[in-house]
Amino acid sequence: MPASARNAFSGIGHPPRYLTAKIMPRTPINISPVAAMCSPLLFEPYFHGDSWATWRAVIRAAYAEPMTARDIELFRAVAARDPPTARVKELVCAVGRGGGKDSIASLLAACSAINFVPPGKLRLGEKARIICLACDKAQATIAFDYIAALFQEIPALKALVTHVGAEVIALRNRVSIEVHAASHRAIRGRSVLCCIFDEAAFFRSEESASPDTELDLAVQPSLDRTPNSMKIIISSVHKRAGLLHEKVREFYGKNDSDTLVIVGTTLQLNPSYDAKIIERALEKNYEKYAAEYNCVWRDDLSAYISQDLLDAALDPGAIVRPPVAGAEYQAACDASGGRGSSFTVAIAHKEPRGIVVLDLIFETKSPFNPSVVVAEIAAILKDYGIASIVGDNYGAGWVVEAFSKVGIKYIKSERERSLIYQDCLPLFTSGRVRLLDGKRLVSQFASLDKKTFSTGRVRVDKGPDGDDLANAAALALTLVGCESAPTLIKYHDFFVNGQPIPDDWDARVSGHYVYFFSAACDASGRCAVISWAGSPHLQPTLVLRNFETGYFSERRFSPHARLLGLCYSAASTRRVAAIVEGLIEATCLDVITDFGIAATAASLVEQGLVKITKAAHEKSSASPLTDALNFRFDRLQDPLPCAAIAGAYLGLHGP
Repeated sequence: MPASARNAFSGIGHPPRYLTAKIMPRTPINISPVAAMCSPLLFEPYFHGDSWATWRAVIRAAYAEPMTARDIELFRAVAARDPPTARVKELVCAVGRGGGKDSIASLLAACSAINFVPPGKLRLGEKARIICLACDKAQATIAFDYIAALFQEIPALKALVTHVGAEVIALRNRVSIEVHAASHRAIRGRSVLCCIFDEAAFFRSEESASPDTELDLAVQPSLDRTPNSMKIIISSVHKRAGLLHEKVREFYGKNDSDTLVIVGTTLQLNPSYDAKIIERALEKNYEKYAAEYNCVWRDDLSAYISQDLLDAALDPGAIVRPPVAGAEYQAACDASGGRGSSFTVAIAHKEPRGIVVLDLIFETKSPFNPSVVVAEIAAILKDYGIASIVGDNYGAGWVVEAFSKVGIKYIKSERERSLIYQDCLPLFTSGRVRLLDGKRLVSQFASLDKKTFSTGRVRVDKGPDGDDLANAAALALTLVGCESAPTLIKYHDFFVNGQPIPDDWDARVSGHYVYFFSAACDASGRCAVISWAGSPHLQPTLVLRNFETGYFSERRFSPHARLLGLCYSAASTRRVAAIVEGLIEATCLDVITDFGIAATAASLVEQGLVKITKAAHEKSSASPLTDALNFRFDRLQDPLPCAAIAGAYLGLHGP
């Protein structure tokens, strides 16, 4: 045995006998990860210096090693709990980008490999596996490459290696280090010594609506069958959904004996990171980079629909519903030219009590002959007594012609994709949808992302699994389930002779207007503040001067934080608007449920009493203000229109 290999383990217990003997010992070899981390001939060159102090404290806690007073202080700063009294089985690290997550995961995986002694219950030819999982192999390879480097560059570890491949490292003690894309099917039937979920907040799969949770359930039995195994989940945070969010919500700050969760910013775990880079990034896009570096969950991103709502709407085992006499069916499609995306069709009908039923979902994956597929679809539609189909403007010319040739009228939808999804969601939340049992359909609905921009505008985008089926289904469901409602307020009513009023109007009538704010905040913290000026003696009587939208933050909305705090405290289940003069007194209105308030505000706007400045009008071109003010009553779902209604109502009508 080389002297370097013998000295590498000095001070951290007896050297592993399998380095010098062909017969594997039956007793475990305990090499402390922190001791190995501090050994000059093992990992110390890669984890040198005080910048790793917090990580050393976390590892000592995870392995129930003795801790100094400083260790405990550093640990509690990121764990908000007492150190575990025994080695944990699961370590979850929600840490900012550049915080050292992959490096630490590779260290712990390498220590697991060094410590492993094949027990008698390993079958002949069976290996104990250390598996690196991520959304794809390229991502998973990051942690794998770190581990490979340790075994290739450190002489004491290099002696253990029998094979190094692009995706597998084989060791003499029957440990196999492997890289895999996240799949709950790929890890079954294996003995897993250590499993690393790399960037778990970004897992995705067409096989499941919740691939991270499915993977977690699948890997646990493989870990349970292997002594001293550990699951390591590392990721920066993303939206408030999925496995990482569930683990943080359930275990962070809790003195759990099996699971340790830490949440830390980049600078907390890696003080050597350039703080100026983070500062510039936050100034550029706060919502995005606060998640990347400061471990702030992205409230501007959320799942379009929860898994609970999907499960409640699902009819297990229902693949297709045959036509029923007397039912009125509607059909919708997401057309395709035969390359790339699928051609999908959905058929739905409405039952007497308002339940919206999805009867059929049809998909033809590319490549295909569009004319043949359209003819097949036409035959299906005629079985349901349908003579027309609604779709988007994709290839409108050939789609209209193709359907016309087979006796079906193609109608272009007036709503774009995101609005269709937004209109469809209330059908789910009110429990009025009955879905078919299709894995791809449910997976696509579950993977839809709802993005709320800093201006308050909401957009629903397809997820990584696409949305061909979900788009057709949502359109069909809304065709039969959504009643049209009259427009209450038209945006052009805010103009004078077709134009907004000049920005310097207040200088001309200085001292004659009272300035105030209206605001609204929903229970999730999404807020809107509108600045107004009003006078009963001048024209225009009420002027919308400016507006701001976003998520509740004293820093963002100061000096309106007190007003928003009042709204937030009142917004338990419904959106509440308030108006304040001098930020002293406030009046709350439950505008979302009171049609009279909305109708009165609409009437005042229609009379020409409310106008908008040029600056606010220009700002609205890149925001939802136009949509918020040009709304129907059945779309009062956001704080901005609520704040607009409250301001117009209270500014002109009074409490």
